Amino acid sequence: MQMKINEWNVFERLSTQKLLSIGIVGTVIGSALAVFFMGRFDGVLDLHFVNEIEWYQPFVDNFFAILILSICLFFTAKLLNSKTRFIDILNSVLIGRFLIYPLLFANVNGFISELSEKAIADPMNIEIDSDTILLIVFGLFSLALLFVFFCVVYAGFRVATNYKKWQGLLYFCLTVIVAELLSLFLFTYFL
Repeated sequence: MQMKINEWNVFERLSTQKLLSIGIVGTVIGSALAVFFMGRFDGVLDLHFVNEIEWYQPFVDNFFAILILSICLFFTAKLLNSKTRFIDILNSVLIGRFLIYPLLFANVNGFISELSEKAIADPMNIEIDSDTILLIVFGLFSLALLFVFFCVVYAGFRVATNYKKWQGLLYFCLTVIVAELLSLFLFTYFL
């Protein structure tokens, strides 16, 4: 029995309200986990671990990261299809963020923070030991989840815009890059 791709696409299977509810609950849980694991979402695609954190910071970070990416993607989506709804773009971003939250678990007891600080402290004298290998594995796992994040958000974007041409992917990628640069600017100077 062969499964169709659409059976895996939650944006075609679940209602808008259900996606929104799941996305909001997931965002609250992800932000709470970030407080516990000392993570900051200081960019549209970013997660950094810190030594000190206020309880509200990950919630604010996540809110603005989601808002910036959603607004940027919505403007692009409107250019592709004027009937695109903001809620559909927001849902794709909310659901896509679920791929970032598992990375928080790597910082149990400040593990990744400690490894990162050691690597940054003396980058010219990095030894290949078990800690370095774990940091490399974490980096590769992060890249894999980031790729899946793009796939999930693009699937939602494609359903929201009903734009099937290959140029849609190009516009999507360019928009995410612009959103990331905008978020880095805003997080650096205002948040």
